[in-house]
Amino acid sequence: AVAMLDIDHFKRINDSHGHPAGDQVLRETARRLMDTIRKADVPIRYGGEEFLVILPQTREEDLAAVGERLRAAVGAAPVRVVLPGNVVLEIGVSVSVGLASYRGEGDEADALIARADQALYRAKAGGRNRVEVVGGDDGGQA
Repeated sequence: AVAMLDIDHFKRINDSHGHPAGDQVLRETARRLMDTIRKADVPIRYGGEEFLVILPQTREEDLAAVGERLRAAVGAAPVRVVLPGNVVLEIGVSVSVGLASYRGEGDEADALIARADQALYRAKAGGRNRVEVVGGDDGGQA
């Protein structure tokens, strides 16, 4: 299975506080994800503010709980950002999460990632700071 995560309203952080603050938010988000995943899981920065986590041997029925654990870990506390002049900010951060499970032999990585991206899009369209799952058997929501 894979999880795609997108930091909600990340552009606002960069626009309001500058790119150095955004960089600190990215690093802290990555650290929180690393602290939450299993040793077998593989986290990847996938794009500007997107992360992909490869979740080997994760059962489809466990995906929603995995997504909630990731979402909660990132949003558990504001991110402490230190700007020039020792200006300290506390920035609340949330993520939207889309997950998809492997459909079996013949299911290609690109298709799996595309389904997780579709689930992520639904999470963002549904209000952000949410988890959406696409099932492996029918592509429907689990």
